[in-house]
Amino acid sequence: MVLAFMLVRIAFVVRAVFNYNLYTDLYSKKLCQSYGFTANIRFAYKCLLKSDPLTTVGMSLFISVLVLGYQLRIFENPYYLAID
Repeated sequence: MVLAFMLVRIAFVVRAVFNYNLYTDLYSKKLCQSYGFTANIRFAYKCLLKSDPLTTVGMSLFISVLVLGYQLRIFENPYYLAID
């Protein structure tokens, strides 16, 4: 249960990084609005992929492995409890 709260905290940190970075500041939102876009998390992610692809993909992979590993542990736990 404690690990679930840690994953929620990590999700909030990732969300904060995407919400408060260079690509979602006031100038970016104003520029995007003039071209008909919205400067949201998806736009920031695409810009990060364009400017620094190795770090962005690496961090996405790392976070995905953590979350999926935890989910695998949750779903396999009843099996291991049934064996004992």
